[in-house]
Amino acid sequence: MICCSAKDRKPLSFCLWFVVAIILYGADLLSYTGKVFGSPECRIARVKKIAEGKIPSSMTYYVESSSILHYMPVMFVYQHFRSEYLDTYAGNVEYSEVEKNKIEVLFKSMESKDSVKTNLVVVLVESLESWALQFKDEDGNYVAPCLKSFIDTSGQMLYCSKIKSQALFGCSGDGQMIVNTGMLPIQTGAACMLFGKNKFPNFGHRYRDAMCVNSTNSNVWNQIEMNTCYGYNDYVYPESNRVEDAEIFDMAYKRFNEIKGLRCIQIITISMHGPFNSVGDVNLPLKDDMPQNMRRYLNCLHYTDSCIGKFLNRLDSES
Repeated sequence: MICCSAKDRKPLSFCLWFVVAIILYGADLLSYTGKVFGSPECRIARVKKIAEGKIPSSMTYYVESSSILHYMPVMFVYQHFRSEYLDTYAGNVEYSEVEKNKIEVLFKSMESKDSVKTNLVVVLVESLESWALQFKDEDGNYVAPCLKSFIDTSGQMLYCSKIKSQALFGCSGDGQMIVNTGMLPIQTGAACMLFGKNKFPNFGHRYRDAMCVNSTNSNVWNQIEMNTCYGYNDYVYPESNRVEDAEIFDMAYKRFNEIKGLRCIQIITISMHGPFNSVGDVNLPLKDDMPQNMRRYLNCLHYTDSCIGKFLNRLDSES
């Protein structure tokens, strides 16, 4: 039996998480190297490319592009020492008086709650690719008919089909920051972890009631603190971690109708998250030789698209 005082629990917990992370790293790396470097031909070809500087070393390549675990130790450290971590970065930027005045004017303009005239619903769709919105199944039907109908309805949608991902080390956290603020992520580290005490420009500040409905708990990508920074005064997430978009949109609809007056809501979907195997009951008529990963992705897109359509229809029917 291991006993520890209250003041010792955080370091002990951190040590246990660190051991778990190392074990996961080892298992993941062994699996990866076994697949990529298993044959002599693969090893020889890769050594040549590394020597020529065409690709990074094995560990660098693995960590940066092949492992889902590369940010886990950072998240563990942050969750245990985030107050000290944030304080380290809080005062290391100095602004001129001109810059301070511009920032003050910007944030004063965001604090006006009387300028909004309508409700606002923002849906942030996980892993949405523009090519898939134009894709048809073998029966000639669009895989995402709801979103496609918005694209085709002239004057009701601004559709930007050539936008590329600009998320960096913050992954999903960077994506949320870009959508909410229009700001690009920092070059090193995750802004949601390093600058969780900042106030960011966002439409949420203009509403007296602004909420974010998410499928993940409050600790993932520092959600609670960052949503406050974005101006959301209510954060809604399920008790269970195993939910799909139907439940997410149902929560959003109920919470949206509980509030009277103008309100803003951001909904973050989850069912299209890789490896795209969460909606096995959807089976579109697709080509037999289509890669399984692509097949699963399109089935997930069809499911999420139907959830969006049902949610919007419910809002329209009661507006």
